[in-house]
Amino acid sequence: MVIVMGKQQHSEEELEFLRDFGLQVKRLRNHFKLTQEELAFRMNMTTQTLSDIENGKSDCQQTTSFLIARALGIHMCELYKF
Repeated sequence: MVIVMGKQQHSEEELEFLRDFGLQVKRLRNHFKLTQEELAFRMNMTTQTLSDIENGKSDCQQTTSFLIARALGIHMCELYKF
């Protein structure tokens, strides 16, 4: 089954990955005691975009993953340990 998100089509497996990735970003943000606003500011990104990532509604690119990791002060691979 393919589900359309915005202009992109995602399989159920891809949607599960997006949800898991978003939850990991949220867990790490909470671990470092940051609000969405604080992390988004560090990333030079809107709070809405970060919210969409955390809620599995946005398929972020590797450059965005890099910005998240850099803003949290962690290695990028930590984002994918879920």
